[in-house]
Amino acid sequence: MSELKPRTVLANAEGQRYRIVREIGAGGFGRVYLAHRLFGAEDQQAVAVKVCSTPRDWHGEAFYGELLARERGVVRVLDSFAHPVGKSRIGYVLVSELMSEGTVADRVEDSDGPLWSESRVRSRISALLILLAKMHEAGITHRDIKPSNVYVRNGALVLGDFGISKMTLGVQRSEVDAWTPAFSPRDVGDGFLWGPAVDVFQVGLLTATLLTGTVWQTDDLAGLRHSQIADDLMCWIWHTTSPKARRYQSAREAAHALNTLGRDTMAPGRFPSRLANQHVVLTGRIDGMTRKDAIGGLMRAGARVQETVTNETSLLIRGTVRNVLGETEGRKLFAVRERRRTGQKIHIVSGGQLVRALS
Repeated sequence: MSELKPRTVLANAEGQRYRIVREIGAGGFGRVYLAHRLFGAEDQQAVAVKVCSTPRDWHGEAFYGELLARERGVVRVLDSFAHPVGKSRIGYVLVSELMSEGTVADRVEDSDGPLWSESRVRSRISALLILLAKMHEAGITHRDIKPSNVYVRNGALVLGDFGISKMTLGVQRSEVDAWTPAFSPRDVGDGFLWGPAVDVFQVGLLTATLLTGTVWQTDDLAGLRHSQIADDLMCWIWHTTSPKARRYQSAREAAHALNTLGRDTMAPGRFPSRLANQHVVLTGRIDGMTRKDAIGGLMRAGARVQETVTNETSLLIRGTVRNVLGETEGRKLFAVRERRRTGQKIHIVSGGQLVRALS
């Protein structure tokens, strides 16, 4: 669609006029302009005018903007209408509040480190998840939660760009026909059923971006273990972005998990009085003993050694980690933390405690 020139005036069917000031953004979605909403000869209000590329995007944003008008965590849509732009062409116009603080993506461009503190990230992401929970319970999934679609207003996160959102009857999944691959699980494709857990997946990536000042995409996830993110938050991000079986299934579940992270400790505790019938998982390096000898000693004592954390796991031997967590060690620790958070009784001891007990 051709660019609107400065001072061009658009009007809706009721005669409300908007005067274009300048273009402030463009992409596959269309073009966005800084404009003035005119009330009279002198009175005016700065707004954002988006001329959408397709009627579908326009209809989606207008519909969800009206539906979610009372939610403070959503960009306010002020008007929507069709307007002639050029010869024999119709522009699908969306007028919204001007988000002068920009998007998370804008903040990343201007930053050389974490965007916010960990406590602030927890608070703002929790609020975003509660908003999503309300949407999901009304049957709405956003489907495009990424740094360029999440705005900042007075220090809070504000969700925008509902062009490819979908609404279903109740909390259920619906077939996907549009998505952003870089910010979606790898198994998303034509015919994929998108549900609340996939919106939560995108919030996990957004959380990593806020904590590091780097835009994280799906293909970057393996590198997260090299970042300087606190273990409990790393665990939470890992669960939001894990394969389906381990992923948080709802925004409320993810919010509750985020808000209760600090209630559990992964520090070693007292060694159990007996190893017989314990289901044991080992992580890291056992200083003073080979892994083979440690497993042999545990088995002779009557313990059952597991490769992965399960519902039966009762004891974690936490060895020394060199440099950063390997993928396998990280997966075990995150799984233990999450299971302890949800009530499973798993004792944690150090590798040194194990060596002394088996000596």
